[in-house]
Amino acid sequence: YQEAFDRARPVLEAMGALVLRVGPQGHGQMAKLINNTLAAVNAEAIAEALVLAQRAGLDAGALLEVVGAGSGNSTMLELKARPMLDRQLDPLFKLEHMLKDVRHCLAEARALGVELPVAERVERLYAAAADEGRGERDFAAVFELLSRR
Repeated sequence: YQEAFDRARPVLEAMGALVLRVGPQGHGQMAKLINNTLAAVNAEAIAEALVLAQRAGLDAGALLEVVGAGSGNSTMLELKARPMLDRQLDPLFKLEHMLKDVRHCLAEARALGVELPVAERVERLYAAAADEGRGERDFAAVFELLSRR
């Protein structure tokens, strides 16, 4: 496999900054599913936090500064919190595509006998958002679903 990977490297480098062989065939796909599921879980947790902050009357900008400087900071916070608050949900990664990846990850986990209760809850929330017509929007649109509840 290494020889094939080395031949494909120039094409892969043109598509992204990190080119890494994570193992035998199928491991790259599994790594992608796990990464996207973590992103979905993180974005959903950010949406919950922002809904709570709004209901409590907190200044959202101040909260983002506090969390951004603390242990709650994450790439998803930096990428998705402000668009959630501003309702700027033009898709960078569609909610329906994130839902598909989370479902594939859950299927792989079940096949391996691994329970992912947090990812299962997130799958239900993203499915509800998609059922409400948010599938074509950015996956941060889960915020709108939670805001209404």
